[in-house]
Amino acid sequence: MLVEFSVSNFKSIKEKQTLSLIADESNVKSDNVFTPIEGDKLRLLKSAVIYGANASGKSNIIQAFIIFYSFIHQLNVDIEQNIRFFQPFLLEPAYSEKPTCFQIVFILDCILHEYDLAFDSQEVISESLHFYPKKRKAKLFDRKQTKVTFGSYFKNKGEVSKKPLIKSPYLSLIAGQQHEQMLKIYEYFNQLVPLQANNINIRSYWLLKMTKKHLKNEQFKQKIAKLMRISDTHIDNFFIEEKDIELFDKSSKNFLEAQKLSEIEEE
Repeated sequence: MLVEFSVSNFKSIKEKQTLSLIADESNVKSDNVFTPIEGDKLRLLKSAVIYGANASGKSNIIQAFIIFYSFIHQLNVDIEQNIRFFQPFLLEPAYSEKPTCFQIVFILDCILHEYDLAFDSQEVISESLHFYPKKRKAKLFDRKQTKVTFGSYFKNKGEVSKKPLIKSPYLSLIAGQQHEQMLKIYEYFNQLVPLQANNINIRSYWLLKMTKKHLKNEQFKQKIAKLMRISDTHIDNFFIEEKDIELFDKSSKNFLEAQKLSEIEEE
């Protein structure tokens, strides 16, 4: 499960910014908090919200996660081309010479893991994977450009290539070589499918789905009606009428199926 995701030098993001699901010590919204590792003090949020002013970079945090996901899952790399995922902070020219850095902290098999990746337009500069068996940080592998070193917990070193591809994550390479230990981590990343709801039909689908769900709750419906009245909208009440309509084109349906989000119900 995801604990934290951090990014620096990406689009409007200059210095390191972190989306954290670590809960504070308060008991506010306790139903949104859980303990992922039995006997550990770490508490995580089940959900979190990014909020802020318009054009403050909220969507770029999500875009950074999408880029991270895409880079990890890129299968074919043209070594003659620049790394297309490099999109540095452009308001200061010096940052075009610095790497974009990603870090993801996650829990797998009840053990905390940290994966770091740094790259520019020409190469992967550094990459590392650590975890915390017995609550102490230990190295699985560490990469500096095309040189890799392994920690004592890395199993079956002889089964993997010692030469990373210059423009690809090493984790992707050795997972593709069916290294069981690394493949398990790579498959975890496969589950972190980012929702790219940039298609208006898909946004409409989720908006209507959530609206329909909540408005079946009469108490919630009355609260919305009251809000509309005191907001001087000249609307006193509303009702729901269901009709058979076709909301989606074929490409939108295929997108939802590919993302394994839901099967569209034909009403």
